[in-house]
Amino acid sequence: MDIPGAISAITAALGLARELRQIDVNLEKAELKLKLADITEALAEAKVALTEASLRISELERAAAAKSTDSQHIARLSKQGELYYDGPVAISNAKCPHCVEVKRLVVGLHVEPFDQTILACSNCKNSYSNPFFEMPSSYQSPDYDPF
Repeated sequence: MDIPGAISAITAALGLARELRQIDVNLEKAELKLKLADITEALAEAKVALTEASLRISELERAAAAKSTDSQHIARLSKQGELYYDGPVAISNAKCPHCVEVKRLVVGLHVEPFDQTILACSNCKNSYSNPFFEMPSSYQSPDYDPF
């Protein structure tokens, strides 16, 4: 139930309350109990609807605040090559360009465990060449044959 539903439930409960106020004193107890049950049900539905609406409003407010914070954070990023950086150009500050540009999220990149030449995004699963990777000086190509 949404806010208009809650308003209609409250309106119904108020109508029942007006009826009870105008009821003849000689009303039977069963009829009175039925009217009270109807009022209780209408008010309970209104309370549930307003609670749901309140939670939804809170969710929307949090999402708007997060989007505002992300937009402010995105504005502070700098772009070097294909990657964005939050602060100095360093691997720990590398941010995913797809998430920044398309999803408007600031998501850090991590080095792939089995291929250190790749930086990957855990959010969108895109991968990028690691500009910080340097081949060790002692590395020899597997097809190198000194004999």
